[in-house]
This record gives sequence, structure tokens and C-alpha cells, in this order.
Amino acid sequence: MFHQKLEEAYKNIPGEYRIELINLEDSGTKQFGNPGKSLREIIDTYKGEKFTITDPRGKIHEISLEKWKQQDQSKVRLTFKVIFAPSRRLTEKEVTHTPQEKALLTLRELMERRRAWRAARGALFLDQPEGR
Repeated sequence: MFHQKLEEAYKNIPGEYRIELINLEDSGTKQFGNPGKSLREIIDTYKGEKFTITDPRGKIHEISLEKWKQQDQSKVRLTFKVIFAPSRRLTEKEVTHTPQEKALLTLRELMERRRAWRAARGALFLDQPEGR
């Protein structure tokens, strides 16, 4: 459930996914208990040393096992690393909000416009020093 909501949130964020294959032995840690797969298992699963994987947005990524070709296929433990890299920071209007949040944002915008209108006409504000 949480992962579905996270995927939905990422769909609205401009950016891209990177998919990498990493050697668990080189990284020195187990990735959150992920034992990974042996090089032989990956070759058997994906039918070769070069294959493609589609990210959550539908972009196709080329993956190559060339880097580990000379190593013992039963000892090398690999896992996929999926990285999302946002391309820029979102503005407040681009962030997905619930209907209640949208209503509050609209109310805030109206209040700010009203405050600016009043300030242009010389109003004093009680939350500012000149109103005390």
C-alpha cells in the first residue's frame, strides 16, 4: 500500500530513474537483507549477458554483465539498484494535494491577495509592530 502511494507520488515529480547492477561483495553490505542473485542466475533469468529492464515510467534501460564476465559466475552476487533522480524542485502548485489541502491553499491565496489589497490602501495589521 505504501509503495503504491510512493509510486503515484513519483509519477508527478519530474525526473528520471537509473537502474544499475551492483556486486554485493564489492559494496560490503547486504542490501536490506537482499541476498542478490548469482551471475549464473541472472544470465539464466534474462537469457544472456545483455538485456533490458523497464522502469516504472516505461523507459527502457540497457543492462550489461560485461563487467563481471571474467569472474566465477556462481560466486558473484548481484542485485539491482533503482535510483530516482528528480530533475528540479517542485513548486507548491505542482505538488499533488488532497481536496482539503487544495481548499486550504486556495483560502491562503485569497487571504494573501486581500492582505495585499488592504496594505496598498494603508491598512494597519495587528500582527505587525505598527498595529500594536
